[in-house]
Amino acid sequence: SALPNMNGHRAANTASLLPSGQVLICGGTKGNGNNELADVADLLGTSLNSTEIFDPATNSWSSGPNLPEPKAGHGAITLQNVLILLSGCITYTTIFGINFPDFSSQASTFDPATGSFSNAGNIRTKRALFAHALLPNGKVAFFGGVGGDILNFGPIKKADVFNPATNSASGIAPLPADRGFLQAL
Repeated sequence: SALPNMNGHRAANTASLLPSGQVLICGGTKGNGNNELADVADLLGTSLNSTEIFDPATNSWSSGPNLPEPKAGHGAITLQNVLILLSGCITYTTIFGINFPDFSSQASTFDPATGSFSNAGNIRTKRALFAHALLPNGKVAFFGGVGGDILNFGPIKKADVFNPATNSASGIAPLPADRGFLQAL
């Protein structure tokens, strides 16, 4: 069945199922003035810090809390304690009204009970479009992705493990080769 339209255009966002059965949509990019991703510039400077929540009981969308930073191409994973970890991304900093794109290693958690975000440190490596997996011990492993700086970016082979209990990350053996646009199951 078709759902009602979201409140705004977005691509490269995440969707997370909440314990209530609602769905949290975070970040993404709005693209150019026509809401299109015609080239890389349409992605790099238009990351969103907004969220939306879909409620299947009412078949409606509502605005959620803002993210701590604009995020596109980021990761979202539900931790063992039901918090949702959002990490990494393509983001930007605005200086004198001009958006300067960058990659981020920032991590934050969303608490479904309070409906708010909290700072969770960083995942060690600035990256977007990466794979991540929840490990049996509650830690999160991150693999590859796209990183570097915005003038010299490409696939990376770095791998890290994030510990949500201490909000800290450490490096692990890298992938055998650079890999971007990964997915882990």
